[in-house]
Amino acid sequence: MTKLCDKNNCIGCGACANVCPKNCIALSADDEGFMYPTVNISLCVDCGLCNAACPVIGFKPVGVFETPVVVASYNRELDIVNKSSSGGVFTALATFIISQGGVVYGAAYNKDFCVEHIRVDRFKDVYLFQGSKYLQSNMGTAYIKAKADLKAGLKVLFSGTPCQIAALKQYLGKPYKDLICVDIICHSVPSPKVWEEYLAQIERNHKAKVVSVNFRDKRDSWRRYCLCIALSNGEEVLRTMDSNLYMKAFIEGLSTRESCYSCKFKGQNRGSDITIGDFWGCESVCPEFAYTKGTSLVLLQSEKGRSVFSAISDKLRVASVETEAALSKNPAYYQPAKPHARRAEFFERFNSENFEELVKALTASEPKTIANGKWHKNLFYRGLRKIGRIICRK
Repeated sequence: MTKLCDKNNCIGCGACANVCPKNCIALSADDEGFMYPTVNISLCVDCGLCNAACPVIGFKPVGVFETPVVVASYNRELDIVNKSSSGGVFTALATFIISQGGVVYGAAYNKDFCVEHIRVDRFKDVYLFQGSKYLQSNMGTAYIKAKADLKAGLKVLFSGTPCQIAALKQYLGKPYKDLICVDIICHSVPSPKVWEEYLAQIERNHKAKVVSVNFRDKRDSWRRYCLCIALSNGEEVLRTMDSNLYMKAFIEGLSTRESCYSCKFKGQNRGSDITIGDFWGCESVCPEFAYTKGTSLVLLQSEKGRSVFSAISDKLRVASVETEAALSKNPAYYQPAKPHARRAEFFERFNSENFEELVKALTASEPKTIANGKWHKNLFYRGLRKIGRIICRK
């Protein structure tokens, strides 16, 4: 009988469901809101394809540099930078692939402002990928569609978290010369259920529907992580990260997926050609590239990644950076997220208590304080710096 990977290690990628020839594996949300697979034993023929496609069980990166080539970069079109989470590098990559007759896969909001992976083959739709989306995307059948595109001879740019890229590679089972994979410097993924309740609470409080979400509104400052939620009555809920309780729960590990605490896809144990993140610490490493609206940290992980990046370099400002210095302020590249001591209590109480009041209660022991004009290095503000190491979309 088929046995899937242990639930605590499952990343919810859906590769097992995508590869199953009998469609006997389905993903469904658990009590915490995270997607996990279940097997209809009556249909299973014990072929083993699900285990072969599971990145947790068998992934080994192939063709990845021992040490990445690292650059600081941002798009020459500053309007693109303003609409992106950091430097707008992914937009340049996506536009280039489509100009070559290719297609792009990435995370986008659906009508309910949850996140799913979609396929884009038109320039006008690239904007759907812009901006960070701090929740787990639903992969659906993206792996199946990407494989069909590759078999049809199309260039495919596939973006996602490191574990999603590993899942795609494991699902495909062999290398494809026309596949370019881009991952992110990922902190972790929070519960979609928590996000849905947070939005519902905002709609109840303001008696209006959410019409747009921007996790990285830059009108004040790129570095302050301002979440802007626009409502149908014309109001905006505009909160910086020190006052946003959804982000606080995420950053501190209250709402994070269990497998993120033991992530197997950090450092060079990833299958991407290019890794993109916010370049925190840029002002000290290469101050001439510390653009006020955002600078991307780009790690070229393979020869293919270096070649594709070279092809778009005329669209970007680029500076070479020493690897160790560049990553010194971005430990999320190497280190998994850490669980909050009260995570289990958070999910036990989540369904019966007000979300914001619950987060306040469980993090009350970590108030912000000021001494001699400087922030104390308490856990919450270390968490805020952690979120500065994430880019969840370009």
